[in-house]
Amino acid sequence: MAKITDGDLLNVGTELTINTTARTFTLTATGNLVAKDGVTLQALHSKFIKLWDDIASVYRKHPLPTDFSLFMVANQPKGIYQFV
Repeated sequence: MAKITDGDLLNVGTELTINTTARTFTLTATGNLVAKDGVTLQALHSKFIKLWDDIASVYRKHPLPTDFSLFMVANQPKGIYQFV
């Protein structure tokens, strides 16, 4: 498996564990995630956004764990991430 660039490939409870009480998350090399290949921060951020945007989500009452700013440099997206 190649580096994960699509947040849809991160499954909560398999590759991604979120502890809202401790405000932590863990990536586990299992399922779609291979340790040597990794995951992009964009994919991780996208997964968080989808989870927090779902109106029925248990995560909505908790703060979003990332902040993301997107800058365009020569028509190439470059992201600056901040985990909060």
